[in-house]
Amino acid sequence: EGIPQNLNANKFTRYAYDFAGWSTNSNGSVEYADKASFTIEKDTTLYAIWVVTTTNFEYTGGGKTFTAPQAGTYKLEVWGAQGGDDTGAGGKGGYATGTIYLSKGASIYIYVGGRGCSAASSACGGYNGGGKAGSSGSSGGGGGATHIAKGTARGVLENYNSYRSEVLIVAGGGGGGGN
Repeated sequence: EGIPQNLNANKFTRYAYDFAGWSTNSNGSVEYADKASFTIEKDTTLYAIWVVTTTNFEYTGGGKTFTAPQAGTYKLEVWGAQGGDDTGAGGKGGYATGTIYLSKGASIYIYVGGRGCSAASSACGGYNGGGKAGSSGSSGGGGGATHIAKGTARGVLENYNSYRSEVLIVAGGGGGGGN
């Protein structure tokens, strides 16, 4: 009692979670880091605090593949890209969320939309379906959609016209800024 001790390093793992530290309350926040000094004053139970692991995919101008390391329910969140600017700012992209059950080793394909070009740079539409502004270049191009699909990696959304059942989730891109 009253003697500082260093906590042993946590050797446990939990699928889809990262170890954050220890708490004296099962629903509490982290009070002690891994291997931290802890003074024992009385019989004490320490609870491992875990945080959900997140995998983020950034815009690349192409697709990415995610292969499920373990069977389970996965949360999907997608944001469409912002539209390009002109005198006014381009609109923000949409947001969508959902879940899907994936078997171990199953793959899904992620296509992150690109921001629309500004009017000063020919107002091109963003990657993955962003609308192009008129030829006068008087507004920004639309932002591209972000989508996740199963089955086969087919690329941008327009390639899924005959395979719509493979598209799992979509968030539309924002409109181009006006003048």
